[in-house]
Amino acid sequence: MSEGVILVLVILMFFGLMYLFAYGTTGYKERQLDRKRHKELQQAKLKEAQLQKDHQERLHEIDMRFEASNRRSQEIRRELEMLEGNKRLREK
Repeated sequence: MSEGVILVLVILMFFGLMYLFAYGTTGYKERQLDRKRHKELQQAKLKEAQLQKDHQERLHEIDMRFEASNRRSQEIRRELEMLEGNKRLREK
């Protein structure tokens, strides 16, 4: 009788270990996939943030060039008006 109990316990332990092994490996793979997805998501967020930052820097650079161009245009306009005024004074 005691041999039967020992045999049943060994069989239960065998199937229990098989179940734990199967569950543990699938759970491990799922955790690995979750970590991988999380890492990819974090990298995508960092890349998006960097792209946004670069875009803002480019917009700022364009604005600065535009302002410089406008200032130069206004200076040229003033110089032309001054030359036009000098031309009128000479004609009188």
